Amino acid sequence: IGFLPYGFTTPFHNAQAQFSNNYDLSYERHFKGTDMSLKVTPYYRYATNQLDENVNVPTLLASPSLNAGTETSKGVELQFTKGDFSRNGLSMLFSYTYLNSKEKWNDYQGIGQNKVDIFNQYIQQYNALTKGGGGAACYTQDANGAPIADPTCAAASIANPYYSASSQPLLNRDGWYDTGLEAPYLSPNVFALVLSYRHAKFTITPAFTLNQGASYGAPTDVAGIDPRTCSVNQVALGTSTPQNADYTSCSSAATSSGTLYIPNPLTNSFDSFGQFRQPWQFNMGLQLGYEISPRVSANVTITNLFNRCFGGTSAAWTSQFPPSSAVCGYAPNTFYVSNQYNGTSPNDLTGNGVPLNPYFKQPFVPGYGDVNSFNFPMPLNLYFQIQIKL
Repeated sequence: IGFLPYGFTTPFHNAQAQFSNNYDLSYERHFKGTDMSLKVTPYYRYATNQLDENVNVPTLLASPSLNAGTETSKGVELQFTKGDFSRNGLSMLFSYTYLNSKEKWNDYQGIGQNKVDIFNQYIQQYNALTKGGGGAACYTQDANGAPIADPTCAAASIANPYYSASSQPLLNRDGWYDTGLEAPYLSPNVFALVLSYRHAKFTITPAFTLNQGASYGAPTDVAGIDPRTCSVNQVALGTSTPQNADYTSCSSAATSSGTLYIPNPLTNSFDSFGQFRQPWQFNMGLQLGYEISPRVSANVTITNLFNRCFGGTSAAWTSQFPPSSAVCGYAPNTFYVSNQYNGTSPNDLTGNGVPLNPYFKQPFVPGYGDVNSFNFPMPLNLYFQIQIKL
């Protein structure tokens, strides 16, 4: 049943093939009389039938993928080499890659909507609570617990915190957005340098990488309370905002998804796709090699010998959690209080009883889904390898 709105009549279907046309042109040159060479490769990729992740089919345990995307990727690769890594002396390899990758989304079969339309629905659900969108200044509930508008704002009603706010513009459903849409993952600029010094049986090879962070941000970054689902205001709490909802009395939002997404309180607008930029990351590793005999060699590889992140979009959360050796990216904070507090602020002791934990103050917190989420430095890893030629 879950697939019926998308034009499928069975509970299972195979993903269709994705197609891409790839073009590249390479210019290569060895500089006469030297041990240096250069390679420059511009490239272009045009792909159709790209898989769309996270399609909401509520009857399934896992969200399926539908073929609905069109992607373009273009850029240039540059490589410069000097010396020979297999001979004594100093050698090096330097590379740089520039990438500009965008995607747009076609309509899903059978429903006349695409992926961006789903996010526009979230924005429209918010707009419906504003004065311009037909919202009411206050809400109450009938005898069955159903929400009803209360334009008189009686003493027991719930004030609508979005009523006086401006309606938010919708996203361009036919626009091109950074590849990944909700969670872009491609770095537009990547630099790499590998140096190698070889003397007789010993080799030392440091490696350096520098990459610009991917973009991040989406309209679903921040969720808020829905005043239509709150049963009690703050009169009994004795706060200075008596008609604001006692957020502990609020249930799931009265929307199809059960969540009400709201504008980012720090920017007063919905985050657009890829609005922010992750920090740059500089990383260094090292490999030591020794030829024990013509048939036996040993290598020690050290990763994350040095790691440092810097730059990116400057915002309130990057000030609280600045880029460092531990913080290299930001993700939506599922514990962000948004407007889910009592009183005049999250630190209003009359309404909340305890001050707000600093971790809950920002809509974004450090996290790439790894140790950075806990503000730990990237671990130093050592690998020892013996190679035996038979």
